[in-house]
Amino acid sequence: MKRRDLLAAAALPFLPRMGLCVESEGLPTKADIVIIGSGAAGLTAACRAAELGVEQVVLLEKEPFVGGSSIMCGGQWAVSETVLQRKHGIVDSDELFVNDMLRTGGGVNDERLVRRLVEVSRTQYEWVIGKGVKPLSISLASGMS
Repeated sequence: MKRRDLLAAAALPFLPRMGLCVESEGLPTKADIVIIGSGAAGLTAACRAAELGVEQVVLLEKEPFVGGSSIMCGGQWAVSETVLQRKHGIVDSDELFVNDMLRTGGGVNDERLVRRLVEVSRTQYEWVIGKGVKPLSISLASGMS
């Protein structure tokens, strides 16, 4: 599953509320929230805003397609200690993920921020899974133990 498919699936329950406008003439003159970029963060923010009942959400994207730079990752993101990993007998931990990130970063990354990234990655993953998106695979990427 490509990342754009994953995010589109997560957004499906909210699309009727969000509406879709592809031409600048159709943009509303007022908005409760304006989100710049339709990558993973932008689409998630738009979905969450709709989920919280925000009436006017405007999502702006400069490219002629939805997905932003998140499309490059092919629908994958790094996350540790998931139910899917345990189901497949994969022993993983937040600490291992943090250590991998610190090593890959050459020791110059901010450990506090890396720990927060690891924590938030699983929260985001569980949110998407909670929307009914089913992961298709587990993979190991460069820099991961």
